[in-house]
Amino acid sequence: MGYRFLKVQTTDRIYSQPFLLAHPQHKQLSYQQLLDLYIREYSGWSINYGPHLELLGNQALEICINLEELQKKWAKEQGVSYQNGNWFSEIFAAQLKAFRPDILFLDDLYLLDRDFRQFVRDVCPTKVKIVGWRAAPTEDYSIFRDLDLVLTCTPLFARMMQAHGANAQLIIHAFESEILNSIETGQERDIDFSFIGHFVLRNGFHNERLSLVEHLMDTTNLSVWGTISEVPPNTVSSRVANKLKHGLDKAFDLVGMSDKAPAIISAAAYRGPVANNIMRKYGARFQTPVFGEDYFKVLARSKINLNKHIDCAEEFAGNLRLFEATGMGSCLMTDWKINLPEMFEPDAEIISYNSAEECAEKVRYLLDHEEKRKEIALAGQRRVLRDHTYRKRAEQLDEIFRKLL
Repeated sequence: MGYRFLKVQTTDRIYSQPFLLAHPQHKQLSYQQLLDLYIREYSGWSINYGPHLELLGNQALEICINLEELQKKWAKEQGVSYQNGNWFSEIFAAQLKAFRPDILFLDDLYLLDRDFRQFVRDVCPTKVKIVGWRAAPTEDYSIFRDLDLVLTCTPLFARMMQAHGANAQLIIHAFESEILNSIETGQERDIDFSFIGHFVLRNGFHNERLSLVEHLMDTTNLSVWGTISEVPPNTVSSRVANKLKHGLDKAFDLVGMSDKAPAIISAAAYRGPVANNIMRKYGARFQTPVFGEDYFKVLARSKINLNKHIDCAEEFAGNLRLFEATGMGSCLMTDWKINLPEMFEPDAEIISYNSAEECAEKVRYLLDHEEKRKEIALAGQRRVLRDHTYRKRAEQLDEIFRKLL
């Protein structure tokens, strides 16, 4: 017997507003048409569980809870009334009553905090198991003890949560193989070496990544698609500072998502002297970030793709780029971590490095030895399509959820 799975994700106006402006016809679209368009263009990691869980005999629904245009469209079509000042909670309460989920999956435990989770339990017409996602260090891990389950992508965070009384389990990221059917992958790879991601210059975030990338831009032909976010000076107002902190905190929680989650970009408005100097120094080689299908198109054009985990990842690998770059057939160049061999065979399916100098040397070797690079890239892609697809992960999640129920 199957269960009812409701996935709740959040977005950011820095992404959602340009998305709506790029599709002026959105006002004429139905709720489902607009949701499908949003999902297709964003191509986020968290949207990929539902369809595969349905293939396993369950019912699945996806909601973007804070995309106001979308949520109000659902309410209008369903004849649901609400107060404009309280649309967020009133519309979602109606969705809970309409779908009656057995499993509620929350991807943003910053916005969807303990108070929100209690609200869910109060209004949900059936007993629901609440599952959350967290892949970031937290000041107080005990705040997750009210969740029935917390999922994370690295052993480090799972251990920290468990040590503070939370029911945490490891579920590593994966690749959605259907993307290969919508992105042209047979074209010539005209980008030698790429990095697509973000640099939050805050303790524990991406300071090491930026140093690495600067070295590689000086010693190789690395091309970057990304943004640099600097903490604003102390003179900034507390309101702006708090807004930045929320954006960075959510970005941190999304570390496993190739740094392309829209919330990250909310911090990009605070571009300071470091970013300005890099833009002047490297010019067109440091380009604006790409998302969704455009992100995968850059991977499909890249011979080698660089990965560098967030500073606080310590000795563990686990971000999403590991699987997206290899899944798109790019040769992955990633920082060495002790659990890498559990996911890929180093030097056969991916290439690892321990320093910026070693990374540059290996990049030059692979670009000079085309057949070897292609052999490794193909082996990495085969491994992903065999072991690291969302169909595989959905089977693991299905087993976890059934035990939870």
